[in-house]
Amino acid sequence: MVSLVIQHIEQPKKIIEEGLYRKSGDLAKINKMKTEINQKGPKCIKFEDKEEIHTYTGLLKLYFREMPEPIIPYNLYGPCIVAAGSPAEIRSQMIAQVLGLLPPANKAILKLLCVHLQKESWLGFGVKLLIECR
Repeated sequence: MVSLVIQHIEQPKKIIEEGLYRKSGDLAKINKMKTEINQKGPKCIKFEDKEEIHTYTGLLKLYFREMPEPIIPYNLYGPCIVAAGSPAEIRSQMIAQVLGLLPPANKAILKLLCVHLQKESWLGFGVKLLIECR
């Protein structure tokens, strides 16, 4: 489900939308999509161009909020905080060690999400610069 929604969001005219993850989507539509996914599976999502992109980003945010266990499991939260707060010269190595302990599915979702958010951040920054330069 995550990769399907991200692929839709990353379409050229959609990923540059202002406030992509900051603005809320239509909660009724998000809940309707969630129900359909729970009943029929993620491939039932009908991506419609007329649908506001924030509805799809809202669906993605809801999915992550409702996961039974977060992408970084509770047992790795402490080590992750320690790694992030470690001295700069060993921080990357410590973070890599913690990420190496992630279950394969969690690691795949985290990678997909990080790549997506990096694209969104760079494209959003570029669009903002273009608007300010006018």
